[in-house]
Amino acid sequence: MEIIPTSELWLHNNPQAMSTVVAGLADCAAGRVVDGGDFTQYLDDSDED
Repeated sequence: MEIIPTSELWLHNNPQAMSTVVAGLADCAAGRVVDGGDFTQYLDDSDED
């Protein structure tokens, strides 16, 4: 039996989102990604865990 964290359950229950994530991981594995740079300037204190 697989245990899925509650925070990730929505993804496992959404086939379209899961397909997008799987495609993105395949692109990454194949080297078809571009570094978007540093976005930390857009964070504020409410974004921290």
